[in-house]
Amino acid sequence: MDTLDISQGLIWYFVFLCSTTFHEAAHAWASLRLGDRTAERAGQVTVDPIPHMVREPVGMVVVPILSWFLNGGG
Repeated sequence: MDTLDISQGLIWYFVFLCSTTFHEAAHAWASLRLGDRTAERAGQVTVDPIPHMVREPVGMVVVPILSWFLNGGG
């Protein structure tokens, strides 16, 4: 694994993290606008990735990193 692979992996993970965080925050915001305050109470109406990673560490951290290595990215 060389420096290019590592930098591509970091960029890939950053894009994944941003897009997934915005996507999930939009779900939470939409449910809030429609009267369901569950996501707001759980702190999910935010584009900060930390609450989303805490809520779903496997889906936001482990699976993406494993998929990068298992699909030949690393």
